[in-house]
Amino acid sequence: MKQSNDDIDILDLLILLWRGKWKISIFIFLTLIIGCLYLYLNKDVIEVNPEPLYESKIDFIVNQLPPNNLDSNYTGFYDHTVTTDYQKLFYSKDVFNKWKSDNKQSQIIYENLTNTNMVNISKEERFIEIKSDKVENINEIFNYTNYVNEVLTSKYILMFENRYEQIETEFRDFNRDNQSSKSSDFIYELIKINNFLKSMENDSEFIKIKSLTNPKNLNAPKKPRPTFTYFRLVAFIVFGGMLGAVFIFVQDAILRRKGQMK
Repeated sequence: MKQSNDDIDILDLLILLWRGKWKISIFIFLTLIIGCLYLYLNKDVIEVNPEPLYESKIDFIVNQLPPNNLDSNYTGFYDHTVTTDYQKLFYSKDVFNKWKSDNKQSQIIYENLTNTNMVNISKEERFIEIKSDKVENINEIFNYTNYVNEVLTSKYILMFENRYEQIETEFRDFNRDNQSSKSSDFIYELIKINNFLKSMENDSEFIKIKSLTNPKNLNAPKKPRPTFTYFRLVAFIVFGGMLGAVFIFVQDAILRRKGQMK
């Protein structure tokens, strides 16, 4: 009998909700309007950094290696020697000031180069990483890298030309003083340096600077997440239906109480 009463009560509730379906519909409509207005006014805000930060990389390779010399008084050159010398020239204030005097319109200053957050040279992975809030600065630093490469090349060529003259002088003096025991080591080194200087006439770069990668804005705004979703609309519809049902039950309870009091 209790189960039957429960069925009757549930059936009465369903009938009560059906009779108040228009009132429930009004609640659903009102909450849906309020929900749409809320979603529209509270869209996800896209955080945009007022100061963009662009990043670009310059790859490079060691293109020409100075010859290893035969005498013990002169140390041979290797890849790391060239990259180390390039790095020293890159961060040289005198070299930068000379470049700056020829590029007075440039906006970069020496402190930009020494700031590791802006310019970083990786000798192991062979690239120069540049970060700046202006694309123009990146292009100017790229021009500066090529200038440093020209300075490095001129420095090496001059050094080996002087070395060639020095060995040639030593070779003449040695042959003059030791005619019975001429040394072939001088000849080998002269040939080696001479071949190197000739090769530099065809390819006059010690370090091959590759093209600059397209600057990427690290502070670019991310794609906003969709805020006006069907799931949220359905949630407002369900919430409106629940409010309508509560209103129907409360109204029915008030009417019943009034009927009992009469």
